[in-house]
Amino acid sequence: MVPSSDAVNTCQVVRNSNGCDLASCRQWCFKVYHANGFCYATGFASYRCVCIYNCN
Repeated sequence: MVPSSDAVNTCQVVRNSNGCDLASCRQWCFKVYHANGFCYATGFASYRCVCIYNCN
């Protein structure tokens, strides 16, 4: 199989804060990385903002 020339490498960053407000997480991720942010469960009733972005 030949790799595609338009292959995308994805990276992730976790915002260092307590809790996660989805609207704020998405806004921060889009503003800083031009990407999509979401809230990721890190334990029982504990969430962190995670941003997945193109790191090419």
